[in-house]
Amino acid sequence: MRTILHAAWTTASRLTCCVLVVASFSAQAQVQAQTLAQTQSQGQLLRQEVTAVRAQPAVATVSSSMPGASDTSAVPGTSTTPQRAVVLAPHITELMYAAGAGQYIVATIDRSDFPSQALAIPRVGDGISVSAEAVFAARPDIILDWRPSGASSTLKPLADRQGIPIVYVAPRSLDDISNQVERLGRLFGTEHHANARAQALQQHIDSLRNQYGQRRPLSVFIQIGDPPLFTIGSDPVLNDALKACGGNNIFAGLTTEAAQVSRESVLLKQPDVVITPQTDTQRLQALRSRWAGLGLGAARDGKVYAINADQLFRPGPRLIDATQRLCTLLDAAR
Repeated sequence: MRTILHAAWTTASRLTCCVLVVASFSAQAQVQAQTLAQTQSQGQLLRQEVTAVRAQPAVATVSSSMPGASDTSAVPGTSTTPQRAVVLAPHITELMYAAGAGQYIVATIDRSDFPSQALAIPRVGDGISVSAEAVFAARPDIILDWRPSGASSTLKPLADRQGIPIVYVAPRSLDDISNQVERLGRLFGTEHHANARAQALQQHIDSLRNQYGQRRPLSVFIQIGDPPLFTIGSDPVLNDALKACGGNNIFAGLTTEAAQVSRESVLLKQPDVVITPQTDTQRLQALRSRWAGLGLGAARDGKVYAINADQLFRPGPRLIDATQRLCTLLDAAR
């Protein structure tokens, strides 16, 4: 993972340096170079977050590492209800608040910024690098992470010695988002709130599938950033969201959930629609123009659409809102 991120940062840095040299020839070129550098920097930050969660082979579903529907114990292997949780992924923070358990988070990571109450929670790292000292200084009685590697692999020996369980929360479908809200409610004793929220989320999911799932299929390219050009691959949650809207990811067959691809491969597949998290109006138009100039039919037809990155790429409750927008956009493209 660090190799992927380092390569992305190094490549973009070389490109930025080259652009700045050319920019010295004229004031206009300098402005263009600064704009490109800013765009690349924002793209790098987005890719860092997305690839940190998705540029890995699929992991096992979380159901095997959290209490099941009939399990009444709060923490696996104990009979106590946790009161102090360290949360190591932004989407888990959002799921915790959806389950009515946000007040039990004592520390989290950078980018855990929703809902607004989460901004006041102390930070222990950026999700890729986590301070073990800060984690255990928060005196957790449970640690929530999304996969048993990375930060968790570093923390596990110390957590085991202190008897602190690490529970993995990684939804693998739209339905699993509502399932995880229910499970976190059981885990923290907030079932009443969690069950009501989970039911509302599931009803929304079912409504989208019923309304859009059987409509004419459209092929979709999800662009994370450029340069370098990254996309969503085998990610089961986003591909399920596309399916609910009657869409198919052109790179769903990749072995990783996010990966770097070439422009040529996109042009060869000629997707019906392009989805991007680039919501800035000027940059979105520049993206459309760039693809149209390369011969992408979807761009020439105006079918390049933006969806908020945090909603689209975090497998939490807001992804269902993003799916609603996705369905609306795909329907407009038909």
